[in-house]
Amino acid sequence: MRFVGQSEKLEADVLLGCTGAAQLLAIGDYIAAIKDITAGRLGIVLTPTAARFGPVPLLEAVADEVIVEITTANNHISLSRKYQQFVVVPATANYIAGAALGLARNSVELLTLAMERPTVVVPAMNETMWVKAATQRNVSALEGDGHIVLRPTKSSSVYEAASRSLRFALGAAGPIEVASAVYTAITGD
Repeated sequence: MRFVGQSEKLEADVLLGCTGAAQLLAIGDYIAAIKDITAGRLGIVLTPTAARFGPVPLLEAVADEVIVEITTANNHISLSRKYQQFVVVPATANYIAGAALGLARNSVELLTLAMERPTVVVPAMNETMWVKAATQRNVSALEGDGHIVLRPTKSSSVYEAASRSLRFALGAAGPIEVASAVYTAITGD
């Protein structure tokens, strides 16, 4: 995948923040799309819930670095200096609420505060949660702070954990849309 005007991969390091949503099942597609646009390092930071959802050894096989816990040696400031762009996918309603309030309850929220550039946020939740006034206020707050929120859209093949089936429902932005937003965030194009 190449974008208009892009002849080579970007020399940028991208940090992917993952929260605990069923959309985490598709994280490999997002990793592949981001790696297709950048030749730099790809790191992944997980909330405690995401770490319980996801196979950390599998992520370690495809990423340059997987962070389950922020440490003194590998802290939020050093990570914010090492990586040029932060992307949160999937972004749960809980993460969006915390980030909108400027909280740092976990490593993903902490890095949202610490990164120099605006974060690309990819909400992943069911439609009932998405349309709530509180969620929309929180999304507006993130956008008002300069973050890039890729709003979910209707899709015919959304996996719903509650019913354990594919449904026509609200789905998170796809990997190509996310990679495009990352490209734009890094280059300003």
